[in-house]
Amino acid sequence: MYEKYQDRDELWLTKKGTRYSSKSCNYLLRRLIEEGNVSIPKNKDVTWYSIRHGVATHWANHVGPHYAKEQLRHKSVTTTMKYLHSDSETRSSAVEQIW
Repeated sequence: MYEKYQDRDELWLTKKGTRYSSKSCNYLLRRLIEEGNVSIPKNKDVTWYSIRHGVATHWANHVGPHYAKEQLRHKSVTTTMKYLHSDSETRSSAVEQIW
């Protein structure tokens, strides 16, 4: 079962040994949300990409952008910085530390 991963860098592959696309990942995510009875606010669009951004932001805010870079498998921390979104708690904490 693991042979299809030999010499490949992907975390998950389909049954056919191909990479999951954003479309197929979002389909699976929607099914998980429905089957798990997870409530999502109507104004939120939850996708694998939005989860990736959220995880990157969390990593960067709590352990630093270079760790987030490694988790996202980016070659440059500049790319990772484009993923990051500050939250109100982090901004408030930064302001308090400055003043």
